[in-house]
Amino acid sequence: MGTSARRPKLDYSVAGVQLQETENERDLGVNILADLSPEIHINGIVRAAYAFLSNVRVAFRHMDKEMFRNIYVTYSCPT
Repeated sequence: MGTSARRPKLDYSVAGVQLQETENERDLGVNILADLSPEIHINGIVRAAYAFLSNVRVAFRHMDKEMFRNIYVTYSCPT
């Protein structure tokens, strides 16, 4: 959170040790920015999906688009 005349900056400490400020934090696999935007988290998910898609494409170059779509949906979105 930002600081203002009404909301001064607070220093947090645990066992007498001041906590370090960070721009982002990863907790339970979710990346959270200081402004609470999900940009880094979403970019990571998209990056992983494209990497998986690239691996499937290289492994199965001879498939048509429909077969490729079926395999991608099967392995990337299991229910």
